[in-house]
Amino acid sequence: EAGLRIVGLSEGETLRRAASGPAPQVRLEARGSQDELIWLVDGRQIARVSAQRSLLHRFAEPGRHRITVMDEAGRHDSIEISVR
Repeated sequence: EAGLRIVGLSEGETLRRAASGPAPQVRLEARGSQDELIWLVDGRQIARVSAQRSLLHRFAEPGRHRITVMDEAGRHDSIEISVR
C-alpha cells in the first residue's frame, strides 16, 4: 500500500515572491488517503479538508517552512520548502 504523500511540491523547493508582488501562494494536495486530511505549516494546523480537495495557502513569511499532512489513520507526509 502506498502511503500518504504530498504532491505538487518537492522537498527543498524554493518559492520566490515576484518583485513587490504578493506573498507566494501554493496549492496543497495529497494522495494516498480517503480520510479527512489535516494540514499543518510549521507545526500549526491550518486546515482540515476532505481527501479529494486541495487547499490554497499563502506563505507571508520568508524562510524555511515545514508542511505536514496527516490523516485519521495516522499516515503522514512532510516536506520542507523555502520562501524568498
